[in-house]
Amino acid sequence: MNINKKSILSGISILAMTLSAPHAMAQDSSAGYSSFAEQAKAQKIIDLAIAAMGGKEAMNMLQNGKITTSTRAARIGQAPTPEANGDLGNPSKTIALRTNGLVAIERFNGENLGSRYVHGGLVDWIYFVGNNSVADVEPVLAAGIIAQANTSAHVVLAMSNASQSARYVGSINKDGKIYDAVSFVDDLGRLQTAYFDQFSGLLHSVEGLAAHAQWGDIAITRTYADYKNVGGAMIAHTVTATQADTVASVTSFESFEAVDVDAAIFEKPKDATVNDPFTAPSITPRDLTIETLAEGLYFIPNASQGYNILFANHKDDILLVETPQSIQAARDIIRTIKAKFPDKTIKYAVPTHHHFDHSGGLYGFHEAGITVLTTPGNVKFAREVGTTARNIGDSKGAITDAKVESFDGVKKFGKGANEVHLINVGPNPHAEEIVIAYMPAQKTVFMADVFSRRAETLPPANANQLAFADKLEELKLDIETFLPVHGTKTTAAEFWDSVKRGREAAADQ
Repeated sequence: MNINKKSILSGISILAMTLSAPHAMAQDSSAGYSSFAEQAKAQKIIDLAIAAMGGKEAMNMLQNGKITTSTRAARIGQAPTPEANGDLGNPSKTIALRTNGLVAIERFNGENLGSRYVHGGLVDWIYFVGNNSVADVEPVLAAGIIAQANTSAHVVLAMSNASQSARYVGSINKDGKIYDAVSFVDDLGRLQTAYFDQFSGLLHSVEGLAAHAQWGDIAITRTYADYKNVGGAMIAHTVTATQADTVASVTSFESFEAVDVDAAIFEKPKDATVNDPFTAPSITPRDLTIETLAEGLYFIPNASQGYNILFANHKDDILLVETPQSIQAARDIIRTIKAKFPDKTIKYAVPTHHHFDHSGGLYGFHEAGITVLTTPGNVKFAREVGTTARNIGDSKGAITDAKVESFDGVKKFGKGANEVHLINVGPNPHAEEIVIAYMPAQKTVFMADVFSRRAETLPPANANQLAFADKLEELKLDIETFLPVHGTKTTAAEFWDSVKRGREAAADQ
């Protein structure tokens, strides 16, 4: 059973798609300060914050019980154009159930439980209620989920428990206020800096650098505000997360209940389907399989965990369609194709559209010297992915000569069995510009997000698919098979039946 990992990743924002650089703290006098003195000063500031927040006893009460929050999250990188930022959507409810060092983080779709993430045992795991399945979770992806469920009290207590890494940085003037800055290394080995208000002693913000697939080196900051008393502990009731100066989410504290948590909630449901580990997008090398569609025409299923790609071996070089999810995914794809065709050059890598899950591999193709071929409105974005500063993570160094070309309308490659037509089928509600690959000899079209198939039964067509269907009727393409980036192939009869039902539903509204 397949999991719609894209929607989960979007829900926890782009944090799920970043890897921060590990940091080793300096321990000798060559660092320019006395390690022990700066650690002691940092510990004093943390202790003052604990006192300002009501003391450890009151704060520790929050380690056992039920905390309810609501979050409005922006779908960063999912707007119709690269320049637009996603607006903060409707609030979604999260309940964190804690006891004995364990936490179960339940995320709701409306009033219905969508998923339960369990942290603190031997292996973190997530339960998807909709398809009754469980999967283990990599720590780097889990960090975003945990951070959204942690209150300001949990953050300061964690700093105190790991204070051996803490160092006093200095007094910092931010927005007209003076803050004491303390650096520390979190449990994922990431260097963070916490800012404490010198007047109140309360935690103001925590920030750190991260390596982002599109933006390169970015700052990720969580700001804590609107402190109120909760059972004797002062808790920030508003937490704002920003990435590269863009607001990613705003979380509001709703309530705390000192209830006994049922231990059964921390056990995997016995009747649930066990899925592959739930990982960040291809953060380690993966072995990929090539399937032959026709002579000179190939398909890599699950090239990046839920993302299929297409490529064509033409007379002089190779055309590749789709650049999904991550830099490592691009490296896997390139390695796989070169192993099969060692004497051929990949000339073009074509993203279907700019959305972050479909452009996460762009830098990987840039670093390999491959030209990115895209539509006019995405040229600036595609070039910036290659040329932005990268000093952390495993993809260091900007590319000064990132090669980007563009086309509009239709661009044709090859002849006969491996002929491919790239067609911009935008504007679409999903993206202003979006590319499909049409293979006339096979009467097959390859597309992303304007149509996907993740289940055996197709639902009525949504707005994206309806607009795509209108465009196909305008183009008068002879299509027998739909081959999606997400999911499995679909016959034309199935596709148009879904469209018919979607049009009928739209007419009834």
